[in-house]
Amino acid sequence: MAAVHTGNGGKASKNGTAITTPSSEIVQEAKDAFAEVVTKHMTEKCGMSNAIYNPTDDNLPVGRCTSCHMPKLAKSGAYSTGPDFYGNQALVEGDQGSHVFDIVWPYESTATTQGGPVDPKYSTIYTRPDGVARSYKGVGYMPNSCSKCHAGARQASIPVTAY
Repeated sequence: MAAVHTGNGGKASKNGTAITTPSSEIVQEAKDAFAEVVTKHMTEKCGMSNAIYNPTDDNLPVGRCTSCHMPKLAKSGAYSTGPDFYGNQALVEGDQGSHVFDIVWPYESTATTQGGPVDPKYSTIYTRPDGVARSYKGVGYMPNSCSKCHAGARQASIPVTAY
């Protein structure tokens, strides 16, 4: 990682000594090695053997550690919605990343029930970008580590055809 970081203009040190900027060949070798390790991790840990490593694509950042390990589950403004496997509207992601670094599997996101979290001290309301308040009842369970990229990981609690 230090080779990639310094090759892109960053600074790094090892045991207090600055690492010099490596050649473009060394930077490419480091990128290739990192891609191989991350692809192996995705294959072994979650069966994503057909995923194409592309962490710099902001729309579908496959292989970016934070995509799965820091999914956007919470919100300060609004959740984004999209179709689930059956075409019903479901929560896709929030705008605040989790800082736990654990994977939140789809079965774990069903901890929020159709009416929202079981504990009444938590809000069951979120606000759409247009300012309209909505209940989780309309769009389903909380997002998870997979819901940004995989419609099958999104779960609408009840069918919603229109807002």
